[in-house]
Amino acid sequence: MKTFYLWDESKIIVEYNNSGARTKRYAYLSYGLSPIQVADSNDIYSVHQDQLMTPRVLTNSTQTVVWSQSQKAFGEMVVDDDPDGDGSAIKFDARFPGQWADSDSESGLYYNYFRDYDASTGRYIESDPFEFIDSKNLYIYVTSNPVNRFDFLGLYGEEFCEDTCDGNEPCSKACQKGVDWFCSCSGAKGFCCSSDQTKCKIIGDRFIKRSD
Repeated sequence: MKTFYLWDESKIIVEYNNSGARTKRYAYLSYGLSPIQVADSNDIYSVHQDQLMTPRVLTNSTQTVVWSQSQKAFGEMVVDDDPDGDGSAIKFDARFPGQWADSDSESGLYYNYFRDYDASTGRYIESDPFEFIDSKNLYIYVTSNPVNRFDFLGLYGEEFCEDTCDGNEPCSKACQKGVDWFCSCSGAKGFCCSSDQTKCKIIGDRFIKRSD
């Protein structure tokens, strides 16, 4: 059975089956990169996330854990879709922020908007469309730092900011002086984490590392 998706810009908000019936609905925080809630025909589930907004556990309306996952460093997951043992498996395909497992395919790849990600190797299968923003390796994922960084669109690695990033406040808690990559703050302008901002170029409202 095919699955069809309704998108709100870069976020999946609804799934439909090939008969046109809605099978899932997703809800996000205004700054969220991964869903915090998912509803199907049986219940509404809360999504419990880690520090990068990667889903770890789903609980139902009675706070019972109904889905859980453990993963290796680069996102290869072992999913338990029935941890409560009630015989009702929960299908939930969100992975790293911006990544979705393709349940209709046996490829094992994760859809990451502009590219497809292979968690078994920690690499994209397509080259970097921006060329050298994150690394001179055009297939690398978040400069091989998936513990602290994520790539929501399959374009470049980002890191969550703990500072407010208003005015001229730098992202000092997320970046160290002289580090030649950007950090992006939710709902605010990102600041280049290089002591020399000429090393950075602006894409939208974010500073991105400029290739040499």
